Amino acid sequence: MFTRNWWRRRAAVKSYIKVLGPALAKKSGRKRVYPVKKVRALVKELGLSEQYIAYAIALYCKEADFVRYSNNHQTSVDQAVSYESARNFGMTMALSSIFWSGDSGHGASDGGFDSGGGGDSGL
Repeated sequence: MFTRNWWRRRAAVKSYIKVLGPALAKKSGRKRVYPVKKVRALVKELGLSEQYIAYAIALYCKEADFVRYSNNHQTSVDQAVSYESARNFGMTMALSSIFWSGDSGHGASDGGFDSGGGGDSGL
């Protein structure tokens, strides 16, 4: 049913939500979106999986920045990932995490999730 790749992607996205989001807010203040350079640098600094970084960029950066990044940095894993599917997968992981943990203190805006508008690009 689920492949090993799916489980790895799930674990990476959950770490982007639980570790990267709060770290971005702590280092740069709470913003709706962050520059791609900042997201990439912090993923590396925190030792999070870089294999699925397109998902982190979809969650924390503008759609235009995601498209620009994905046009220039395709890997075999992200090639079929669109902005919408990456965000949907990330939001599903975030909501399931909140639901199953019973932690109602989190909202969809925690950690930078937004509709993809505003902010500086910082590619």
